[in-house]
Amino acid sequence: MKINIITKICVLVKSNKSFLVLFSLILLAIISCSNSTDEIDEKNEVEPPSSEDEIFQIAVLPDTQYYTSQKHGGQIEMFAEQINWIRNNAIESKIKYVVHLGDVVDHGHQQMEEWSVAKDILYKLETPLPGYPEGIPYGIAVGNHDQDPLGDPTFGSTDDGYNKYFGKEHFVRKSYYGGAHGATNNNDNHYDLFEVYNQKFIVLYIEYNEPGSEFYDTTIENSVFQWGSNILNQFEDHKVIIVSHSILARPEGSNSITTGGEGTNEISSTYTNQGDKIYNWFKKKSNVFMMLSGHRSGEGYRTDYYKGNTIKSFLSDYQSREDKNGNRNGGGGLMRTMEFNLTQNTLSIKTFSPSKSSIQMELDSDSFFTVKLFE
Repeated sequence: MKINIITKICVLVKSNKSFLVLFSLILLAIISCSNSTDEIDEKNEVEPPSSEDEIFQIAVLPDTQYYTSQKHGGQIEMFAEQINWIRNNAIESKIKYVVHLGDVVDHGHQQMEEWSVAKDILYKLETPLPGYPEGIPYGIAVGNHDQDPLGDPTFGSTDDGYNKYFGKEHFVRKSYYGGAHGATNNNDNHYDLFEVYNQKFIVLYIEYNEPGSEFYDTTIENSVFQWGSNILNQFEDHKVIIVSHSILARPEGSNSITTGGEGTNEISSTYTNQGDKIYNWFKKKSNVFMMLSGHRSGEGYRTDYYKGNTIKSFLSDYQSREDKNGNRNGGGGLMRTMEFNLTQNTLSIKTFSPSKSSIQMELDSDSFFTVKLFE
């Protein structure tokens, strides 16, 4: 799949004035355009966005467990800088929703200070901004490290951590919050609603419950899947994004688990055990077009077709990345934005790490690429 290299050059021009970098990328663009085909346009061209195009973005936060626990080189500041960047750019970049892919913390509710850190950082999204009276809408998937014991989906495993700070009672008065599966304050499986340019979206969150793992529970799985189906039946006029901590594994042979900047999307990711279950259940819903996940370190992408419907799935998780010296940095603050161009029907993915002083972009073709939005 061809990267939109011209767009990449524009990004570098803004963040890096080096003539040599720019000249090298121009040469790369010429070479790439002569040797590759674009998934979106047979002429190998993607029209630059127009000021008249209907464009918005969602921000995607991969596993933050090593930031909140300060393990493997992770720092709380990396998480805080992600949220600060989202808030500082929400208006100009039209960021309408934020997804956290799960594993907010590392130790379930065994070390509650990690949840306190996460709460203080994520609640900043709720501070009102011009045009955002409730703050920036967001949702959080339940990862295996958010449960206690790790990987146990049984009701009650998230009560002292995830649901204490991000339970149903916290979100119930938010206009974008749809509801949750189960009773009381349990928000492990929930959904949000938002609308942009008259296009309606529903984001369905499914907790970690991996077949083959010690605590896998088929009863919970069946109940959650049926609940999810009933919800999607109620919102047939909404485009569906499914978020679950475990959906995709890395493509075979990928080194994106530890090394950035060298990946491609030439080999499709495989599904995890839970991802396979989720896909085969929800593929029958014609309004499902996207699935997002973390959990498996690395990056991945795949496209599936079922009875005229197309579902694109994305993996992003950077917690095992290493720096140039081979040292882990907890994820390095890497996150994603996904730009929806409803006019041109394109979806553009950017992967980067924001900090107070600069933005570090990943420009390889499994980190920075454009595909069709709806098919």
